[in-house]
Amino acid sequence: MRRPGSRAGDFLADCNYSLNIIINTAGTGEYRQLGHESVVGVQEAVLISSAEEVSCVYPCALRSLLIGLPRQSVSAMVRNPETMLCRPLPSSGALRLLLSYVQSTDKMSLDTPGLAPAFATHVQDLVALGIVATRDGKQLARGSGLRAARLAAINLDIGKSLGDSEFSIGALALRHGVTPRYIQRLFENDGTTFTHPSPSSDC
Repeated sequence: MRRPGSRAGDFLADCNYSLNIIINTAGTGEYRQLGHESVVGVQEAVLISSAEEVSCVYPCALRSLLIGLPRQSVSAMVRNPETMLCRPLPSSGALRLLLSYVQSTDKMSLDTPGLAPAFATHVQDLVALGIVATRDGKQLARGSGLRAARLAAINLDIGKSLGDSEFSIGALALRHGVTPRYIQRLFENDGTTFTHPSPSSDC
């Protein structure tokens, strides 16, 4: 697939364009933009600008998640994001959380007042962590966005583990790279409590 043409003039001068992060969930993709080339594997990502011509080659069947964000939103947390265009972004905890967070909302309605803006903020924070953030940007992203994404991923994991006799808060914490107490605090800060779905609860 090749995206024809490039955008210029006032559009670029105003920086009024989007930066798109593409996360591969299956297969391999080859991306070319501004003289750079990246081969992106499973659970890896690449940052692409909507303002420039891009060439995409898929040697085999591929599934990916594309998230487009206003350039201004990204640059508020990432210094000179254009320097990362078409550079491979290796698999990381932030990218895995981003993918899990977005997938966990697939069947959810965001019509509740305030929910859509909160979701967008969390996604922006995690995208910033998945790229190269400035120190202040990292502090921001490691706050609300990371906590919300971890909570969504943990809730998704709990739902999949219902009825599993081996399930425990310790095993859950290990899978997500946190401590059991951290999980309990996540639920407390959300105004809920952690309820173990199996008889072997150690909460």
